[in-house]
This record gives sequence, structure tokens and C-alpha cells, in this order.
Amino acid sequence: MPLALGTFSVDCIREAKRSLKKFKATQCKQITTLKLTVYWNNMTGGIMEFCFAVRHSKYFRSLLALREVRVLVFSVPDLDGTREKAEAVYEHLKPRIQDMPFAVKVDYTHQRWSDYLNP
Repeated sequence: MPLALGTFSVDCIREAKRSLKKFKATQCKQITTLKLTVYWNNMTGGIMEFCFAVRHSKYFRSLLALREVRVLVFSVPDLDGTREKAEAVYEHLKPRIQDMPFAVKVDYTHQRWSDYLNP
């Protein structure tokens, strides 16, 4: 189960929905942080898919204790130019996330997902 210390880790929205569907109500109440893993080349699509799921999926809406979403973006080609690109993506997504009842934090790494799993 990808749930530890109140953090639910997700790299695929469909899989997350499947897992949340199987959780008991008490387990959903324990989730305070959602960690979303996306890849640089699909960052906007991954975050937009997540925003859509949070708004329209009853399974995500059942996370009443959710206070923070951490987005970890892998395979960033250039960390120096990332801030400007991230700000542009944030401005694009701002209307979709501004009224959500949790904080959204984004972290970037040049590491590939496979390197992160197997250091």
C-alpha cells in the first residue's frame, strides 16, 4: 500500500483512483499529504489530469484531511531555466488550483525516475 505516515504516493492517476476505491473511510481520513510524481515532458498533462481528478472523482474528494500536495517532477533537462518554466506552468494552472483546500508545492530534479528508485 503506498500509504505511510499520512502520505499517499501517486505516479498514475488511474492507479490512485483504484487504490483509493479500496481504502476504508478511516484510511482516507489519515491521508494529509499526496505526493504526485510526474515527468518533465508530461508535467502539464499530469498536473491537469490530477486537477481534474480532484474536482470530479469522488475518491479524491473523500480525502477530507488532505492539506498538501507535493508534485515531484523528474527528468528536468535544465535546472537553471526551470524556475521560469515552472512559473509559466503555474500561471497556466492557477485558475484550476487556486480554490482547492490544500497547498500545492512543486519540486524538480534532473534525476530519472529509474535512477531515483535504484541509486
